[in-house]
Amino acid sequence: MIDATETKPPLRRRILEAADRLIREHGLAGATTREIARAAGCAEGSIYVHFEDKIDLVIAVIVEREPSFADLLELPVKAGADTVEANLVPWVEELLKLLSDNQPIFLALLGDRAVFERFKARVRERETGPVAVFLAATAYVRAEQELGRIDGGVQPEIVATILVGASRDQVFARAFAAKESAPPRAFAEELVGTLVSGLAPSRIGEQETANVEEELS
Repeated sequence: MIDATETKPPLRRRILEAADRLIREHGLAGATTREIARAAGCAEGSIYVHFEDKIDLVIAVIVEREPSFADLLELPVKAGADTVEANLVPWVEELLKLLSDNQPIFLALLGDRAVFERFKARVRERETGPVAVFLAATAYVRAEQELGRIDGGVQPEIVATILVGASRDQVFARAFAAKESAPPRAFAEELVGTLVSGLAPSRIGEQETANVEEELS
């Protein structure tokens, strides 16, 4: 006979699954650590064995419950392989999926200003969650600049801000408008195509030359 405890998921995973479900259903205020512990089948104190506090738990839900999160951070190693557009389109597509899947979590955070400020401070301090995604995009652009495939005058942080910000706005704006989001691939191709067309060294150089000629004329 198989002992039921042998097939039971590890406690950390059960806590994450319970927190994920309860936050989505009841928001942060309704998903108390007591209720999370009850749903996970453990004592409330067990949560603090695995997580520093509730903010730490929320971050873990986003980072560990989303399979594509780790893939997003691998973007910099793709520099130099294929084309810039071919690297960024699937990346944006995955980012859209992560944002969409975790939208209830982010909305719950936005609903509590104090908690959201603590969340932002923590992810910045640890360079995890959304901050890690932004840093991955920044590092990728910088790596492509070193290879001469993106103009050296471009600020990597600005490109990363456009990629991450536009993806976030697409997901949240469509949600608030109660409309179906555009297909991720179509949006990713349009965003990246528009962005990349202005990043090539020759195009940047041509634009700068045109600006100088216009000023002199």
